[in-house]
Amino acid sequence: MRHASHPILPLALLAVLTWLATGCAHMPETPVPATATPAAATPAPARLAYPAFARGGQVDSYFGEAVADPYRAMENVDDPAVRAWVAAQNQLAEPYLAAIPAREQLKQRLAQLWNYERFGLPQRHGKRYFWLRNDGKQNQSVLYVADALDAAPRVLIDPNTFSADATVSLSRFDIDPQGEVIAYAVSDGGTDWTTWRFRRIADGQDLPDVLRFTKFTGVSWTPDGKALYYSRYPADTRDATGQKGDDSKKVVVHRHVLGTAQAGDARVYEITDHPTRNPYATVSDDGRWLIIEVSDGFDSNAVHVVDLKAQQPGQALKVQRLFDAWDALYGFLGNEGDTLYFRTTKDAPRGRNVEIAASQLLQGRQRSRRRRSGARSCRRRRRRSATPPGWAGTSSSTCCRTRARACASTRATASREATSRCPASARQRVSPATATAPRRSSATPTTRPRPPSTVTTSPPTR
Repeated sequence: MRHASHPILPLALLAVLTWLATGCAHMPETPVPATATPAAATPAPARLAYPAFARGGQVDSYFGEAVADPYRAMENVDDPAVRAWVAAQNQLAEPYLAAIPAREQLKQRLAQLWNYERFGLPQRHGKRYFWLRNDGKQNQSVLYVADALDAAPRVLIDPNTFSADATVSLSRFDIDPQGEVIAYAVSDGGTDWTTWRFRRIADGQDLPDVLRFTKFTGVSWTPDGKALYYSRYPADTRDATGQKGDDSKKVVVHRHVLGTAQAGDARVYEITDHPTRNPYATVSDDGRWLIIEVSDGFDSNAVHVVDLKAQQPGQALKVQRLFDAWDALYGFLGNEGDTLYFRTTKDAPRGRNVEIAASQLLQGRQRSRRRRSGARSCRRRRRRSATPPGWAGTSSSTCCRTRARACASTRATASREATSRCPASARQRVSPATATAPRRSSATPTTRPRPPSTVTTSPPTR
């Protein structure tokens, strides 16, 4: 049903339009000046003449795509052409920056905010205490040491003396557990490359040891302070001086013995099954575990471990993969004996602390691998249908049944390991009536016990 239009609405609309027309007709007009004076033109700033640098023809191929890199030559900061360009750039920029009116005010305010005495957290190693201190006006903090809590502090390392222009810095340091020797890394010109040196704390004298070709790595001392683990890149074979590393390759964990040359450091561990993963090692405080954190990106990592207590002198490290799913971040916190503590983002985006009974977990994995290895060995023997000497004319099924009887008998005595070498199908073919193994008593557990670490087996008899 259609609605009838209201007769008053057109009249109201007409009244509103009439009022608007009348109001607009009586509004005063805004006077317009006869002549307008144009604003004074602001002079354009002088165009800066930036120094030029020759473009190269470098082109790289990434996943089939050609990517030009015409300024690759500028990565070599020792090139005379690059040095000349940097000097010309500074001559252009420094006068411009110095002419900014607020520059001096900003400088004074920043000086008020920054120029105050500050200290780093103290560390204790052996009987000595170490901490960083800055008086508020030093470019770099100074490392101090005190032989006791009530002893007078003395300067151990002052990085402000490394260079006159303060471009050489103290990147990081690690002190041995006894507090006798400090390893400190030096970085020149803000580069990520570091060179490690060693200083005797008692008299402040540097030792002859030098470690090169390192980036983003610390060192981890053994409990006796005689050796340490660190990760390094290989030397760059293109460098004639032999002082540069090749970061296009992967890092390898090395072991350095104090008082020896770096060339003789043992290669401890490297990742061979992936092109971009790098290992970094940490020794637990008690010296029991070598924790190897494998890095590749920032959202996940892996953790491999070595039980140093179980290692034999001169034996290659037995590395076990503790966390290798690459499903989260895992950071080593410490240990109490066999219990390892980690901070992880696994099922916890904001992080949580977890503990792992490492020895039990690793032993369980070893038993699982032994069982699988034994089963594979027995299957290979069955496929080859190997007949023992003196068993001529005996079918393979008879041979397998005889082996099964031997396995059943051995399992009831001291050798449980032999059972894992027989497939389940072979044991099922042998009935209890034909097996030579004695019957189990009611006290004998029905579940298969774990195999012992050492097993003595006897060959099957015909």
